Amino acid sequence: MLDLSTMYVMVALASIVAGIIHVVPWATGRFDSWAAWWGFGHILLGITAAGAVFRDMGGGEYIVWLGNPLAVIAYAAIYVVLRSFAYPDSRNRLIMTTSAIVATPLFFSVSTAELGFRVGYLSSLRAVFDLAITLIAIRLARRESLHTAWIVVALFAPTVPLFIVRAWSAL
Repeated sequence: MLDLSTMYVMVALASIVAGIIHVVPWATGRFDSWAAWWGFGHILLGITAAGAVFRDMGGGEYIVWLGNPLAVIAYAAIYVVLRSFAYPDSRNRLIMTTSAIVATPLFFSVSTAELGFRVGYLSSLRAVFDLAITLIAIRLARRESLHTAWIVVALFAPTVPLFIVRAWSAL
């Protein structure tokens, strides 16, 4: 039977491996900067998932207050990559700055009593980012006739209602 820690470990490993698979071709010059955003975003997401496991194992306090805000930054980076891929001239500084600002309340919400708020807030943000990724992927798939964009839609669209339900349940 799978427990929550096992699922976090699997998410961490899958995200880190997916990130490395994209960072290596970017580092060798095969792909543009979108591969770096995608890769580093997934590596950061994997690190935050691993942090949840280390937190449960008695890891340091920094994991508690740093993991969730970094997860928001990771979600934003993954959104930025698809946006950069779809619109190569797009500017992403404002999105990354806004995501850092939106992540700020998670720095101050670290007590066990605030767990529902943290889960609800983070799940709401994840639903927003996944919806934005889905919409850009649909536009990209239609405009460029990219079959891989439809795969992105298939991966991210189902998580939107799941994260909305999770946020509602937590709050």
